[in-house]
Amino acid sequence: KKGDYVVILGLGFMGQVNIKLAKFYGAELTIGVDKVKYRLEKAIENGADYVIDFSNESVKEKVFEITGGYGADVVIVGPGTIEAIYSGLEIVAKGGKLVLFTPTPDDAILEIKPYEVYFKEISIIPSYSAGPDDTVEALELISKGIIKAEKFVTHRFKIENTLDAFMLTASAGESLKCMIVFD
Repeated sequence: KKGDYVVILGLGFMGQVNIKLAKFYGAELTIGVDKVKYRLEKAIENGADYVIDFSNESVKEKVFEITGGYGADVVIVGPGTIEAIYSGLEIVAKGGKLVLFTPTPDDAILEIKPYEVYFKEISIIPSYSAGPDDTVEALELISKGIIKAEKFVTHRFKIENTLDAFMLTASAGESLKCMIVFD
C-alpha cells in the first residue's frame, strides 16, 4: 500500500511483475533481491529503487542499511525454498507481512520462533490462487497498460523450438518469459 517498504525476493517473471505492482500501488521503496545480473538490471528498469545480489551481499544487512534499520513492511518471497522464507523473516519489519508467493516442496518443514512472530506481529500470508476479483483486476491493469507484456516477454520461439524455450527458461539466465508462437 501507499508508503510501504517492499522487498521482493526472486526476480523472475512474477518478481518483476510484483516490482511494477508495488510501485503502482504506492510503495515508497522497493528492493529486489536475486543473484542473476540480468534480472537485477531488469528490476531497476521495472521500477525497483534498489537491488541486492544475494550471492555477494548480505540481504539482511543491506535491507536494514537501505531502510535505516526499519526493515520491510511487505516481503514477497518468490522462490519456494525454506532458505528464502528464512531470509524474508529476517527482514520483515514489526507489524509487517511475509507473503509466500510460491509453494515449497510438500515435504519441506519451516521452523519458526513463535515468540518472534508474535511480538513482531508478523503476518504470514500464503498466495495460492487468484479468484475472480483478482483476475478482473489483473485484466484491468493489462488493458490500462500498467502491465505490458513486452516488458516481460523476452524471447519468442516457434512451436518446433519449444524445448529450447524450456531450456532457456530453466537456465534462469537472460530471460524472463518465453512465448511460443504459431505461424
